[in-house]
Amino acid sequence: MRVVTYELVPWTSGLTSAGLNNIASHKLLINGICISANFPRKLEADPLVQIDICSECFEPGCTTGGYVQVFEQDNYVIWKEPYDKDKANDVEPASGIRAGTIFWDSDQYAKFTAEFALTDLGKRTGLPIEQAIDLWRIQGAKTLFGNMSSHFVSIERLEEDIIGFYSKGLSAMQSESLYLDAKKKLLSSNPSTLTIAELTERAVKITAILDVHPYKEWDCIYVENEKVLYPIFGNLAFRLGE
Repeated sequence: MRVVTYELVPWTSGLTSAGLNNIASHKLLINGICISANFPRKLEADPLVQIDICSECFEPGCTTGGYVQVFEQDNYVIWKEPYDKDKANDVEPASGIRAGTIFWDSDQYAKFTAEFALTDLGKRTGLPIEQAIDLWRIQGAKTLFGNMSSHFVSIERLEEDIIGFYSKGLSAMQSESLYLDAKKKLLSSNPSTLTIAELTERAVKITAILDVHPYKEWDCIYVENEKVLYPIFGNLAFRLGE
């Protein structure tokens, strides 16, 4: 989701099972959705950031859950479902990220941290190609499974339910060929740069038809001026650098 509104709502706990009482905490609401029940006051420097801390001791790092990965690319700060080969079995995504990847405008994110006096230690990196691919995968998983966790839905799993492709002005065979070529290029690429862009009316979408109930479609790629764009949320997509 793209951040439109945000709010930190203060609340105070009752007695926890750890014997702690009256601990002040904050819930983070984005666009009215609770993203974190216990949002920390300090955002660590690691791209893997815990945004929902333990509800018993209220200390970061106590549990293995509540994580997002943070990247900054083309004027967006991105909170995404963790994809880290080295820590894949050590952390679980924040439950609020089930609503989808969160895209902050960079200036808006700076305003958010300043407004609530958050300590932001992050030196955010640009979006690596493997993380961009994962954003594309997540968007497909959300199309198929909604707000359920997409943590274990691979691209291969998505393709199991595809029974055909179509696009305006193209045959089914041409549409499928464009998708397969685009996927091959993406998965075999290691570009030094990529760009997040907003889709325009000139972008031609290639749609995958899914054999599921209720009926669903996945607008899996777009083509504009012979460039392929891979959708990651709403009208946001990325294209590979030259």
